Amino acid sequence: MIVEVLGFTTIAWRGGRSRRDWLLHPMSRRSLAVMLDASLLKENVDGEALAWAHARLMARREAHRILLVVSDGAPVDDSTLSVSQGDYLERHLRHVIEEIETRSPVKLVAVGIGHDVTRYYRRSVTIKDPAELVGVMTDKLVELFEEGAPRSRPEAL
Repeated sequence: MIVEVLGFTTIAWRGGRSRRDWLLHPMSRRSLAVMLDASLLKENVDGEALAWAHARLMARREAHRILLVVSDGAPVDDSTLSVSQGDYLERHLRHVIEEIETRSPVKLVAVGIGHDVTRYYRRSVTIKDPAELVGVMTDKLVELFEEGAPRSRPEAL
């Protein structure tokens, strides 16, 4: 499953009030838990979903655009695989990721839940427990913002 996560300024570092409110609001945690419900997880064409989410972000005018992928595994779709080579979906996903990571202003980061996404995405982390998701997502987003923040220069003596 791929989830498009879009955010706006928090006015402060490390998520600010938005992060604090999100962590304190039980609905956010329940919403993320619903995404991970095994009864909802079927097949997923990750490359296509990633390309679609990327196109949506490219249509936006914000200076900072981040696409955060939450993945529960490699792409799988029986219909596609029945008429294509066995690695077609994985090759397509790798192609889309490479295009975004090397040619796009969109910053791409991925979190794998019980699945090693580090073999696909440059900026990624793998977790075992879905309960870690909110904290890890926040940490990865903070890393991206700190990556682009200007370094302060030491004051002259």
